[in-house]
Amino acid sequence: MQRIDAHLHVWDPARGDYGWLAGAPSALQRAFSIEEALEVLDESAMQHAVLVQAAPTLAETEYLLAIAARCKRVAGVVGWLPLTGAGDTRRELAMLRGKVGGVALIGVRPMLQDLSEDAYLLRDEVVDSLSALAHEAQPLVFDALVLPKHLRVLRAFMDRA
Repeated sequence: MQRIDAHLHVWDPARGDYGWLAGAPSALQRAFSIEEALEVLDESAMQHAVLVQAAPTLAETEYLLAIAARCKRVAGVVGWLPLTGAGDTRRELAMLRGKVGGVALIGVRPMLQDLSEDAYLLRDEVVDSLSALAHEAQPLVFDALVLPKHLRVLRAFMDRA
């Protein structure tokens, strides 16, 4: 039986797009490499992992896709895409899928907990973007990173979508 870590972060603060990291505990304010992660996976008897973005940027998604391209143990990448409308989102998705490792992109996570607008998920362009991703030939999953205050919004989104 294969074991998969379904939510693994790797990051390099030198990349500069982890705004939340400055307020994080000091133990997290360092690079976490795929090589280090593989050692922990081995210790935990995990064969594969899904890399999950930790910065709301296309550069972060490209960074994770590049890791996936060189590391066979990466089962997929949950990245970030701008949810500014179906057309824009499809164009960005096509661009990412054309990059090295692009075939590993399996999901999107908009980091809702960090947004100032609690009802962001109910914006028309966001609903349209996520709907477009769900109807792709290779659909993407939606990873809802929320706080308790977002649960009603998430329910309203699911009813609408």
